[in-house]
Amino acid sequence: MINNKEKQFDCIKIKDSIQAQVYAETQNMSKDELLKYFNKNAQKQHSLNRDFVHETEAVYTISGH
Repeated sequence: MINNKEKQFDCIKIKDSIQAQVYAETQNMSKDELLKYFNKNAQKQHSLNRDFVHETEAVYTISGH
């Protein structure tokens, strides 16, 4: 069955926007600067993911599941 609901967001548009932002921030960086940039952002994302998991676990525990 096809769902004709309008999407709330456009994944491709979001991806393209993020790629353009990363390119703008990194286009003149050296190899060492790129490594630092991506390592810093990977650590930040890991921290966000860890926080999300802890929040989700707390909600799951409180709800009794």
